[in-house]
Amino acid sequence: MLNKVIWLLAGRWVYNIITLISFFIIINEIGQISYGIYAIAAVFLIFVDMFFVDGIEAAIIRQKGNRDNVVKMALLVVMICSALLTFLIVILAFLWREIYDSNEVFYVVLSISSLVLFYGINSVFRGCLIRDHNTKSVSTIQSLACLVGALSGIYSAQHGGEYWSLIIQQGVFIFISCISLAFSSQIKWKSCVDYSVFKEIFRFVKYSFFTTVLNVFTNRLDVLIIGSVFGLAQAGIYAFAKRIVQIVQDIFASAFDKVLVSMMRVSECSKKEKRAYELAVFGQSALLFPAFIGLAFLSDGFLSLFFNNIWDESAVFLSCMIVGGIFRAMVTLERAVQVTSGAIRTILKVRVQELLVALLLFSPVYLSENISPLYIAVIFSVRQLFGYLLVIKSHSSDKFFANLNHVKQLVTIPFIATMIMMLSIVLLSYFLNQESWYNLVLITVFSGTAYSLVMWFSKSRWLEQYFGKGDA
Repeated sequence: MLNKVIWLLAGRWVYNIITLISFFIIINEIGQISYGIYAIAAVFLIFVDMFFVDGIEAAIIRQKGNRDNVVKMALLVVMICSALLTFLIVILAFLWREIYDSNEVFYVVLSISSLVLFYGINSVFRGCLIRDHNTKSVSTIQSLACLVGALSGIYSAQHGGEYWSLIIQQGVFIFISCISLAFSSQIKWKSCVDYSVFKEIFRFVKYSFFTTVLNVFTNRLDVLIIGSVFGLAQAGIYAFAKRIVQIVQDIFASAFDKVLVSMMRVSECSKKEKRAYELAVFGQSALLFPAFIGLAFLSDGFLSLFFNNIWDESAVFLSCMIVGGIFRAMVTLERAVQVTSGAIRTILKVRVQELLVALLLFSPVYLSENISPLYIAVIFSVRQLFGYLLVIKSHSSDKFFANLNHVKQLVTIPFIATMIMMLSIVLLSYFLNQESWYNLVLITVFSGTAYSLVMWFSKSRWLEQYFGKGDA
């Protein structure tokens, strides 16, 4: 498992570091309103990507049977779903134009509809390679595709492309990734066909569609509300902070859920499944906690040094979203367990509960004129905490506190190390101004060292527990 985690993590890190760098460059070339336009329209891009990853890709990874037949049946499902989704997005583009009174939003949504099929095909062949445990090819291809897409987006932004630069970046990436993954999969198209697999995949995808609708609508509701109530500029500022949280989550927490699904699918006993789960939770928290807490306490210096001053307002939003970012990442592992067991109805039920919680928490925005966008940033963290607790409870109501206690034991060491790191940041920031490159690097290095030392001195405990090794 460790080798596969390393390759997937390496691939995701390269992908997200490239994305982060290109984001730094592009966002400094466009304005708040331009990014607000993209953020409002991007709800459809996020939906398409998440639907095919959680539906098609996950179905291929977990589906037993002949590999080539599974891929062919998945492609058939993708063709059907892509046609329906494209038509739906085109219809909704007209609604979005009316809600936000913006032709720009309308045209960006229409452009996203043209990418649907490519996202679907990409998920099929990516799922095929992950199923084959060929994570090296997946990581290499997507990293290279991301680089070409990033360069295309940067070129467009520097030549006045505004919000279209971000669409161009995504379009170039998904086209290159889709074609390259297809060639790497080496499917035998003349192999036998078993249509019973089509039914199983379609059933899985059907439930995934509803869970994805609920997931995306619930998680993007804040951006959509800010855009409709406070305007596209404010939506751009808020979405900018949320994007930073997402990138940090992707760099430090992604891939663990995909590897967990893959390993649990081939595990021969529950003991191995439990060990894989425990290692994933510990490994994720060991990266996740210091990354987010460090971001929270260094956000002022980080934003002032890397971005134009028009984005300085995002710092307060960013700090309010940190807790939500942590729980949003942690819940992915819990859902991975449910995906592996085929508990799609349970996931759907929890999604409905999350939506109801979100609607309840957002209702004051329309009931009071004194609510500010900052309230929505705080609610982001509250919602993610509620969502995590609801997922834990959905595993087994009788074992709710036992499951929470199990997770607490798994993350205790990274949590303690992170608290010590946080104290070192606070102390150093008292004497050093974060808005200096030298000081920011100094604070980061010293606080990172403090975290590493705690993890090092406690290694005898976690090496033995998760890797079966002692001090030797």
